Amino acid sequence: MLEQQPADVGFEARYTWTLPLVAEWIEREFCIQMSVRGIRVMLKRMNFSFTKATYTLANADEEA
Repeated sequence: MLEQQPADVGFEARYTWTLPLVAEWIEREFCIQMSVRGIRVMLKRMNFSFTKATYTLANADEEA
């Protein structure tokens, strides 16, 4: 899962993982329901870090 995007494991057109998507994936793969908060705590204990996705426009006006 670490190298895959959400779309690679069957989620519809998603490019980044979010905690709700991770919760849904865990439930689907392991039949275990976890809260988003619990997943956040678990991932923090596993030394995962979070960043907000940033986007750049391919055709953006550099001068603007």
